[in-house]
Amino acid sequence: MAETKTLQEILLTLGEKPLNVNVSLPGIKGENGQDGRNGADGLSAYDIAQLNGFTGTQQEWLESLKAGAVADEARTMLLNGNVWCKSNSIADVLAAVISNLGKAFPRTEFKPLTVPTVLQGQRVITVEGEPHYFVKVGGMETQFEIGDNGTGSISIEPLGVDDVHLTYHNFIGEKVGETVISGGHEDTRTPDESYEENGVKYALFGRKLEINVVNFNGDYEHNFILLGKWPKDSIDSVMIKASRPTTLYTGAFNGRRYTFKDVVGSGIGNIPVLVDNPKNVTFINNDAYSQPVKIGNIEYGTANVKFETSRIEWSDSEHKYVNTGSSIDHL
Repeated sequence: MAETKTLQEILLTLGEKPLNVNVSLPGIKGENGQDGRNGADGLSAYDIAQLNGFTGTQQEWLESLKAGAVADEARTMLLNGNVWCKSNSIADVLAAVISNLGKAFPRTEFKPLTVPTVLQGQRVITVEGEPHYFVKVGGMETQFEIGDNGTGSISIEPLGVDDVHLTYHNFIGEKVGETVISGGHEDTRTPDESYEENGVKYALFGRKLEINVVNFNGDYEHNFILLGKWPKDSIDSVMIKASRPTTLYTGAFNGRRYTFKDVVGSGIGNIPVLVDNPKNVTFINNDAYSQPVKIGNIEYGTANVKFETSRIEWSDSEHKYVNTGSSIDHL
């Protein structure tokens, strides 16, 4: 082996197949080997990007690399599959995929919303649920997200006599649950008759109709009906109650009974309508009503107000309800 060169080829025979093995012997210099043939050039990274849908120039592609690679579709797929993904960056998408390895996809389980006992007057509530799901409070547009640790804080109007409705939503906004925070009892009176429609609670005490509208959940197709199920001859006055900002849809839709007509189709006439907190009640209207409505509050009394525009709300300066929307015609 003394004459063996630095790059020594040893031929080993395994059965009938020869196996060429190159071994290096330290300290001994061998001859240069024979050059191989030139291979074909492969695709560049830019070429591969184009094959996968990139339509910009090479410079635009380089700029996109500087900005960081993203995976919008992958993130959307993860969120739709109920797997949380912080952003569309490649790193966050990969982290989300890895976190769900070995688990079912789409993921069906999630932590339910848990709400503690809420005290009268309380306005900030700590809830528990699925991280990054969110909670909405009835009558409010704000979304309250649950944090990484599974807890979150929601804000409500100070809890009073009215129930507070919460809805629970997943990453893409789908409602997956709901719960009610019960308000206190206003009094122990028992109405002669009562019922509920579109979230509005009607209670008739003698000839006085009291309406709690704070949880109204209707729309133009299911509009607010002032006198509920009663004819106007059964009612002397109406009190509308709302402990927090509430929007009522008034008017009519495809033959639906008009807001200010009774169960037999007669107009409410001169029945006074008082609102306990008029700043909290705004009317969104879709049909001009030819007769004025006597509406106001206890402090300033009622005024004749025509519901002839798309919005009617309380004016602090005029101490009455005024038309502030655009003009509308009969449908």
